[in-house]
Amino acid sequence: MIPKNIAARFILFAFLAYFLLACETPPQERKVIGPEEALKAVRTSAMPLLQDDMDAASLAFAIEQNIIYMTKAAPDSPFVYGKDSYLASDILEAQKELLNFLKLNPSMEQFAEMISGKFRFYKATGGIKADGKVLFTGYFEPEYEGRLEKDDVFRHPLHEMPDDIINVDLTRFGYDNKQIIIRVDGHRGVPYFSREEIVENGAIDGRGIEIAWLKDPVDVAFLQIQGSGRLRLEDGSTMRVGYAGKNGRPYHSIGNILIKEGHISKEDMSMQSIRAFLENNPDEVSRILNYNPSYIFFRELETPPVG
Repeated sequence: MIPKNIAARFILFAFLAYFLLACETPPQERKVIGPEEALKAVRTSAMPLLQDDMDAASLAFAIEQNIIYMTKAAPDSPFVYGKDSYLASDILEAQKELLNFLKLNPSMEQFAEMISGKFRFYKATGGIKADGKVLFTGYFEPEYEGRLEKDDVFRHPLHEMPDDIINVDLTRFGYDNKQIIIRVDGHRGVPYFSREEIVENGAIDGRGIEIAWLKDPVDVAFLQIQGSGRLRLEDGSTMRVGYAGKNGRPYHSIGNILIKEGHISKEDMSMQSIRAFLENNPDEVSRILNYNPSYIFFRELETPPVG
């Protein structure tokens, strides 16, 4: 939805989940080549404005998160929706107006009247096939038990970025779009330590860069795949950690090796099936996890995910 006037401009993708309609054009193969083709303006009268089971609290939360995001954008940044373009400052103003309206706890009729009078509606045109079907994805943040100090149970670390990692921008040497990560060994630049060298051989032990400890190496590996997560600490508090960097080694999917070796079928492959296999085959954990030489480093996050 976008306002009909500059004083009240607004767009919130969460609304599309409520207001999507079937595409009016027959299915055909096509490609969306720009943001102007991804959305299409529609008449307000064509939208199902009343949703008896709509959760106003979750809608307000979504708007609050969008406000945080839009606050970081330059006020004159353009945002394109269909054939129209709006400034970030106007979108932000409209989001605040709608949030304030929701705080008045309006009825569904009042809500429909307000947004139909002040906002313009857009629907997604669909993906490769112009069938009106749109895939919405969500951001998953896993949660694991963790400790700030190592003990006999919690003994698998999450590391901060080591200070001996060097990022080399090869474009400065005439190469196109190339960056590598190395460490210095004597007078030579060599690949940074692999997962196996870090986990099994203790290549970066003793540096004091462990920010937390988990009780399962599989939890560490999955957290590295996700890129961020929450740790439940012993005192009941929560610590959030996020991606800080990597060792520069290529990523090899541990799911692929389990499929190739016949342990899990392609159809049954999932993180749950990987975990189940490793739980039932503890002697295979190190070999399977070290098949992926990539290793992720973390940092403590102060704020929740935004966007």
